[in-house]
Formats: sequence, structure tokens, C-alpha cells
Amino acid sequence: MNVSLGQVAVHSKRLLLIDPALIDHWTRDESLDGLYDVACWGRDAEMLSEALGWPLPHLAENVALEEARAIYGEAVRVRGENTWWAGVEIRAHSHFWQGDALAESQAKGGEILIGDLPAVVLSPGYGDQTQYEVTVEREEQFGLITRLTIEFIRD
Repeated sequence: MNVSLGQVAVHSKRLLLIDPALIDHWTRDESLDGLYDVACWGRDAEMLSEALGWPLPHLAENVALEEARAIYGEAVRVRGENTWWAGVEIRAHSHFWQGDALAESQAKGGEILIGDLPAVVLSPGYGDQTQYEVTVEREEQFGLITRLTIEFIRD
């Protein structure tokens, strides 16, 4: 038996398949391991990186929050002094960060643990707010899902 679950929009080229019971355990902005990265991007990111002597795309990786804030502050100060166009952001090692790393990997997705249960992250390669139709096929006796289909909706 096929059942439509409706349409979903992909944010930032990422699609997360998660048990609804895990939503309260999902973290985006809080670090799971106490570590942070400081990311930099944009038209003048390379100039900012060179001026600071720090690599791209992360000016710093795996640092404590206080150090990330100091690096962020210095980057913002130098960016402002030079009127450079570069985004700078502190990124927590959160579930979102884990999923982002998987989506950027060669496999374009994978599995992360939220609590004790797995969630699947996919990067279909299409832009923000792309629409997908999601359907499941269930076996008759117990209603268990035997197939999940995610179909790109073309305008």
C-alpha cells in the first residue's frame, strides 16, 4: 500500500529523515562536544583569511567557545577596517554541523545519531527551498515501511 506523506522543502540543499520523536533532541546551535569552528566565506574571504593568517574555509576548527569568539571578533574587526565582503560565523559541533559535514562528503549524505536513534542526512544537490514529494510503501500485515521514495518536483 502506497501512502503519500506530502511535500517537503529542502533547506540549504539538505534533507533530513528523522523520527518525529527525535525532534526535541535535535541541536542546531549547541555544541555536542564543547567545540566550535569559525567559518568564513564570500567575495573577500580569501583576503580576510590571508590578512589574519588563518586558512579557509574555516578560520579555526575544533576550538572552545571562548577561543571561537575571540577569533570571530578579530575577523569581524579586520573585515570592517577593510570594508571587505566576507561572512564570518561561529558554528557549533551540533547535529546540524554533523549533517552538514556528511552532506558535503563524497557520499553526499549518511547517518548521524540523535540520542540513541539514527537519522539520515541527504544532499540531493538542488538549491534552497526545492520541493520534493515523499511517499512510503507499507507492507499489509503490520504496516511496516518497505520503501521510501523522495521525488524531485519539477515546476
